[in-house]
Amino acid sequence: MRKVQIVLLILIIGIIVFFGWRLYRWNQGTQSPDPAAEDDAGEDFDIELMDQIYTLSADQLSSKKDDGKDTILCLGNDSLAWDYDNGLSRILGEVTGREIRNGAFPASTVSVSTDKEMGGEDLFSFFHIAEDIAAGDFSDLEQPVRDRWEENYNYQTSYETLVSTDYAALDTILIYYDGEDYLRQRSGYNPDGDKMWTDVKTMTGAYATGIRAIRAAYPHIRLILVTPALMVTYTPEGTPVAADRFDMGHGTLSTYIEFCFRLSEACGVTVIDNYHGMSDEENTNGYMVDTRHFSETGNRALAAHIARVLAE
Repeated sequence: MRKVQIVLLILIIGIIVFFGWRLYRWNQGTQSPDPAAEDDAGEDFDIELMDQIYTLSADQLSSKKDDGKDTILCLGNDSLAWDYDNGLSRILGEVTGREIRNGAFPASTVSVSTDKEMGGEDLFSFFHIAEDIAAGDFSDLEQPVRDRWEENYNYQTSYETLVSTDYAALDTILIYYDGEDYLRQRSGYNPDGDKMWTDVKTMTGAYATGIRAIRAAYPHIRLILVTPALMVTYTPEGTPVAADRFDMGHGTLSTYIEFCFRLSEACGVTVIDNYHGMSDEENTNGYMVDTRHFSETGNRALAAHIARVLAE
């Protein structure tokens, strides 16, 4: 009888120790995977990704011209243009097996600086590029691109990509801008409810207006928006600080990301969460090469994430 009691006591102690250990592990959370060993970031995080997926209806797809290819046009700024030849667009082609066309312009923003006639850098904003795509006319970019040949020939390459793309047969437009609007202290949104989705001087209004223009012209093109990732900025004193903890004048970077998700609902556009579960302050050295640009490892992790969404 005494032996049975001892065995039961040992079992009880073992169960308590086991569940105590499990509770401890759960409270600790799951560490980010080793960037050098993981290309599939997002699957092993103890964080729920907030991807919002929308697919096209048969009626929307009925207008598409069948060219026998599956093609993605990328629009963005340094997120795609910083390492133009070997960055995300090339890796995305490897991972997805699709034809990738890169129409990104360096240091461009989503919003514009004025609601008057477009000029200067505003010509390369998402809002203006979307308007040109919808109109099928890129002539206003020709001279500004030529003026920047010596500065960066990628302007010319992206311009030629936009002009030569067959939008009637295009499958997907991937829109990926980093936190440039945040850094330039452009507003994330207009708090006036009547202008929230139309004020192109804000990120939200410029995105919504441009997305709706493309969709009206080409309903068969699937539009996918990628949120900014974590980046580092600097206080006026020169102290580095994570952008999700520093207000540049219109909220932290988190505010801008929040409105990307609200755009998903307002415009019925797929949004890929490139913020939660990707780079953070602990693994920045693995996924990023500086304060804002992804390394090859980071780009591969994002490309795998995009590929999973494309497959849904």
